[in-house]
Amino acid sequence: MIFGLNDVYDARDRVWSQDLGQSGGNSDWLLPNRVYEASWRGCPSIAVANTVTGQYVEENGLGFVLQDASVENLEDCIAQCWPDKAAACANELLPRDSFVFQQSGQAVISALAPVLPKPTKTDRAVLG
Repeated sequence: MIFGLNDVYDARDRVWSQDLGQSGGNSDWLLPNRVYEASWRGCPSIAVANTVTGQYVEENGLGFVLQDASVENLEDCIAQCWPDKAAACANELLPRDSFVFQQSGQAVISALAPVLPKPTKTDRAVLG
C-alpha cells in the first residue's frame, strides 16, 4: 500500500514540528515543511519557544509551543491539550485557505536575511 502526505497527517492528531538536530544553530531558525503540511491537513504542531518554528506556530495559531524541549513539558502539553484543545485547534486550521500554508519568496528572503550576505545591485534587480 502506498501512502501520501494526506494519509500520514489525516491519521494523526498532532505533529512534532520542531527540528532539534542542530540546536543553537540551524534548528533555531529553520521552518520545516511539516509545519505547513500538517497545518494544511488540520493537524496541530508542537514546537519549541525561542525558535523560528515556535514563533511561527504561535503567531499563526498552528498548534502548541513548549517553553523548552524537555520531556516534562511535552508530557504536560499532551496531557493538557488532548483531546479537547487539539480538536479545537484542528477545527480552526481546516477551514483556512490553503494560501495561508504557503510561504512567499519574499518571506523566505526575509527569514534568511540575518544569515545571508548583503544582496548586490544585480541580486536586487533579479529579486525585484
